[in-house]
Amino acid sequence: MKPTSITCAATLASVVSAGCFTTGQSWGADKQKVIDLMKQRCNMNFNADGLKGVWDKPGNGVPSRTVRFNLDNGRYARLTLTRIGDGGTDGNGYIKQGDCVDGLTKEINGCEHGGGSLYTNWEYKGDINKSGTDDDGP
Repeated sequence: MKPTSITCAATLASVVSAGCFTTGQSWGADKQKVIDLMKQRCNMNFNADGLKGVWDKPGNGVPSRTVRFNLDNGRYARLTLTRIGDGGTDGNGYIKQGDCVDGLTKEINGCEHGGGSLYTNWEYKGDINKSGTDDDGP
């Protein structure tokens, strides 16, 4: 998939860049299901296969986690959260449930085919694919 990029300078949000994929599967009728599943993972601690909690700094362990949700019709959603900076939503590499949900929801609602954004210390990616394609992965 090829993203289109938008570079922004925001006073409060500190968005570094955002881009939407322009080809591939669209969220379609699965959009709300993916959002509901994502909210569950954002409410689970990192050490329990969730996304919220304290993350290692880039270069120290695992600063990225991808969750995959199998959907109907041989499709799946893949959401990735990556710590890209030294701080977190509290300055210590901790991401709160609300920030996790907010960032990933923007990728699902803002980009029909998925996309990715960088916000200060975090990178959020959301993508939907059909199983058996080149994009098939974790």
